[in-house]
Amino acid sequence: MSPGASGSSGFYPPDEVIAAQTSRNREAVLRLLETADCMDRVIGKEQTYC
Repeated sequence: MSPGASGSSGFYPPDEVIAAQTSRNREAVLRLLETADCMDRVIGKEQTYC
């Protein structure tokens, strides 16, 4: 999570900003889920290692 405007930790943000913050990472999470069973798929080596 991003730091707050005052420079404080953004680890526990207010409820109203959680959706916006997590949506920034949506594509990365989906990519992780697609490759979680065999990370070698990311580099095109699924035929060899997966």
